[in-house]
Amino acid sequence: LMQQQAAFFTPLHQRLATQALVDFSWLDQRGQVQQTRFADGTRLLANFGRSAFAEGALTLPAQSVMAIVPGQTQHPVFSMGPAGGP
Repeated sequence: LMQQQAAFFTPLHQRLATQALVDFSWLDQRGQVQQTRFADGTRLLANFGRSAFAEGALTLPAQSVMAIVPGQTQHPVFSMGPAGGP
């Protein structure tokens, strides 16, 4: 689990360490899905709920974090839910 966390979060920490956090918002009514946006356009979506969350063409699995990085077509997901962790 620690290796999976490091593989997901280390590149994000390196990329975002000097980027200003420019926006934070809740994406659902229950306060279980949040979005953080950084100055370089990177968005982190976190779903703390037990159900998947859809935003446009993106689906964020339950209990997971998705990184949407400008210029990348793949959006890595780190999941702590039943399908991706303990």
